[in-house]
Amino acid sequence: MKFAKFSYKRYLCNLSSNIVSSKSVINNKEVIILQAILENNKAFYGEVSPLKSFSKENIDDCEKIIIDLINKNFFYNEIESIKNDLILFDDLPSLKYGIEQLIFGVENQNNFNNLILNQEKININGILGILDSNEIINKIGHLVDNEFQTIKLKIGRENCEEDLKIINKIFNQF
Repeated sequence: MKFAKFSYKRYLCNLSSNIVSSKSVINNKEVIILQAILENNKAFYGEVSPLKSFSKENIDDCEKIIIDLINKNFFYNEIESIKNDLILFDDLPSLKYGIEQLIFGVENQNNFNNLILNQEKININGILGILDSNEIINKIGHLVDNEFQTIKLKIGRENCEEDLKIINKIFNQF
């Protein structure tokens, strides 16, 4: 099986609220959405989304490599061949993940479509930056009330004891 068409688009997404991490304040996210279409016109997507001040690669690096891969017709090889060549992207985990999403979609298209198509909403996860403990508890309560089952909490305060206190408070309350 091969992809018949391949394209990508780069987006800048403004976040509804800032996320404070130990290294920076994040107020937007740049992503590249990969789109691959099979010969039967089924479309599959992958997200390339390196994190500023965390990922080895940046969004510009990823875009340059994607353009190079398009020019070399990489995405028009057999899916199994693309899968075998994923080792080439070990130093570019964000790009590798996006390509893996395309392959996962193709390999699991029937199971995945049944999982997704009949859902009214899908709560992936909530994310909270470095906030004071009361604000974190309030926001987690809101996320739990809205049926989020996974919540990511940024840690990395100067005093790690503060992080541990907040984590214990969350554990005890929820």
